Amino acid sequence: MNHEPRIRMSNALVLLVFCSLFERSSADESTYDWDKARTFWAFRAPQAPSVPQVKDPGWARNEIDRFLQARWESAGFSAAPDADPEILARRLYFDLTGLPPTPEETADFVAAHRQQAGNAIASLVDRLLDSPAFGETWGRHWLDLARYADSNGGDINLTHAQAWRYRDYVVNAFNRDKPYNTFIREQLAGDLMTAADVNQQREQMVATGFLLMAPKMLSERDKEKLRLDIADEQVDTVGRVFMGLSLGCARCHDHKFDPIPTRDYYALAGIFRSTVTADGIRMNNVNVSGWIERDLPQTPEQLLALARYERDLSLLQEERKRMRHDPEALAACEAALSSLEASAPKTEKAMVARDQPVIENLAIRLRGEVSQQGVVVPRGFLQMVDLGSPAPSLPMAESGRRELADWIADPRHPLTSRVLVNRLWQHLFGKGLVGSVDNFGLKGDRPTHPELLDWMAREFIADDWSVKRALRRILLSRTYALAVTPDTEEDVSNQLLTHQNRRRLPAEALRDALLSMSDLLDGGAAGSPVAELGEQAIPNSSKGITSAQKEQTGRQRSLYLPMVRGDLPGFLETFDLANPDVPTGDRQPGTSPSQAMALWNAPLVKDLALATVTRSLDPTTKTEAVVTTLYQRILNRTPGSYELTNAVWYVDDLQQGEPLDRTEALASLARALIASSEFRFLD
Repeated sequence: MNHEPRIRMSNALVLLVFCSLFERSSADESTYDWDKARTFWAFRAPQAPSVPQVKDPGWARNEIDRFLQARWESAGFSAAPDADPEILARRLYFDLTGLPPTPEETADFVAAHRQQAGNAIASLVDRLLDSPAFGETWGRHWLDLARYADSNGGDINLTHAQAWRYRDYVVNAFNRDKPYNTFIREQLAGDLMTAADVNQQREQMVATGFLLMAPKMLSERDKEKLRLDIADEQVDTVGRVFMGLSLGCARCHDHKFDPIPTRDYYALAGIFRSTVTADGIRMNNVNVSGWIERDLPQTPEQLLALARYERDLSLLQEERKRMRHDPEALAACEAALSSLEASAPKTEKAMVARDQPVIENLAIRLRGEVSQQGVVVPRGFLQMVDLGSPAPSLPMAESGRRELADWIADPRHPLTSRVLVNRLWQHLFGKGLVGSVDNFGLKGDRPTHPELLDWMAREFIADDWSVKRALRRILLSRTYALAVTPDTEEDVSNQLLTHQNRRRLPAEALRDALLSMSDLLDGGAAGSPVAELGEQAIPNSSKGITSAQKEQTGRQRSLYLPMVRGDLPGFLETFDLANPDVPTGDRQPGTSPSQAMALWNAPLVKDLALATVTRSLDPTTKTEAVVTTLYQRILNRTPGSYELTNAVWYVDDLQQGEPLDRTEALASLARALIASSEFRFLD
C-alpha cells in the first residue's frame, strides 16, 4: 500500500515526459515531404482522362455510360436491363423532388417512354429540375451537412428563432442553381462580400448562418475555451463538408494519417477565432452566452412601408392632439393608433457571422488545452494543397474567411469539385464513387472509378459549377435508368455498377409521400417552425407546440418541421433522420422492429391511409377499381392480376370476418401497402 502512490506518480511522470516530447514535435515546424504527400490521389488535381472506347458503342447514352461500360466489358460482365418505366418514373420523382408521381404523371411518362425513352427521360428531368420541390429536397441534403437545427441543444436548449432564414437560403440556392463556388463563398464569408443591391446583401449575410448552426456549450464559464471550441467545430465542419477531410484530428497533435500538421489546424482555427459567432448573453444570465443575430438591411419595399407607417403615425398623433376635447373621437383615434402600432414594420434579424474587432493569429494549444500555449501561427491554409501559386497573406483588417472561401472555391483545388460531384452521385446511386463521402483522406475509401470521378469534377467546373447540370448529366445516363436486378451474379456487390442499387427512401420522403398520396400536402410558404416557442426550445409547461405534435398535425413538407435538438420529430427519427449535431454526408440506415411498426401502427400512417381511401372511394366504384387506385397512389404502379385478386379478397374478407365497413377494410389494405418494403424502397 505504501508503494502505490509512488507507482502512480511514476506513471504520471512518464506520461508527462512523453507528452512534452510529442508537443514539441507538434508545435515546431513539422517535417513533411510535401511532394510525396501530394502524390496521394485525392491531393492531386483532377486529371483529364479520355472517354474510353467500348465494344458496344450503341448501348451508352453519354460519356458516363462509356466510363462504366468499359469497366464491366473488360471484366466480362453485362449490364442489367433498363428499368420498367413505372419504376423509373417513381425513381426520378423521388430523387429530384422527394415526392411520388401522381397516377396521371406516371401514365404520361410511361406513354412518352414507349415512344422514345431518351426524350421522355430528358423532358421529365428538365421539368423536375425546375420544380420548387427540387430545392426543398436537395436543400435538405445540404442541411444534413450544415447540421441545421431550430434550437441550440447542448447544455441549454435555446431556440434558434432565425435559423429558418438559412434553411430558406439553401432551398432557394438550389432552385436557382446558384454556382457552387459562389455558394461556398457566401456561406463562409457572405458578410464580407460586396453586393450589387440590398437583396443580394441580405442573402449573403443570411448564408453565413452556416457557421452558427452547430450546438454550443452556452453555459461554459471559460469564454475563451468556448470560442476555441466553436472555432474547432467550424474548422472540422468546413474540412468535412467542403474538402472531405477530418481536420479536427489535428487540434492536439499532427494528424495521425493525413499530411495535416497541427500548425495548419491552428492557421485555420485563427481565422474562425477571429470571427464572432458566440455573442452577448441569454436568459438574462451573464454566465449563459448567446449567438450573434444581426439586423438585415431593409429592402426598398420595406423602407417604403416604414416611411408610410411613420407618416400615418405622425398624422394620427396630430389628430389625437386635436381631438383631446372630444372623448368619442379621441377614443376612435386611440383605437386607430393601437391598430397601427400593432402592425408597425419590424426590423428583420438573422444569424449572421461577423469579424472580431481585433484580428489575431492563434497560438498552438498544447494537447488542445486552452491554457497551454505554444508558438503563435499565422492564419492560413493547408500546406498539402498546392494551387500552383503561393497562398496569399491574410490581412490584419479581416479574419481571412474571404480568402479561405476563395481558396476552397478555387478551380485548382484538388478536393472541392470531387467531393461535391461524389455527393451528387451518392444521392442518386446510394453510394458514392468514393464510399466514404466525408473522408477523402488516407483512411477513406479509394474511388471505384477514379477516371470517371475526375472527368465529372472537371466537367462540373467547366459548367460554371452548376449542380443542376451535373445532376442532369448523371440522370440522363443509361446507367442511372437500369433495373436493380443484375443481369448476372458476378457483380452482386455492384462495384462495377452494372445495375442500379435498391435504396431506402429518406425519412422526409416517407412522410411527404403519405401526405401527397392523401392529397393533404400543403406546399405553401413555411416561415419559422418555432415561432410559438419561447427562449427555451423545449417548453417546461404545456405551452408551445412540440415537434411530435407538428409532425402529426402539420401538413407542410417535412423540411419545414421544427428541428429542435432533443425533441426531433419521432417518425422521422425512427427512419434515420440525420443527427443535427454533426455534419452528415451519408445517413446510416438502420433496420429495427420500430420501423415496421411505425409504417403499420403510427397515428400518422393510420390517419393518412384513411384519408387516401376516402379520397379514392366512391360508393358506386367497384372494389377492383379502388384497389387499383390505391396501388397507383401508394406504390406508384398498377397491380398485377394476381395482386389485384388477392387484394380484393383481403378487403372482402375483412368486411365479413372482423367485421369492418368498406372504408375501414380498404384503409387496412392501404396500411398493408404502406408497410410493404416496396413503399419504403426505391427500385
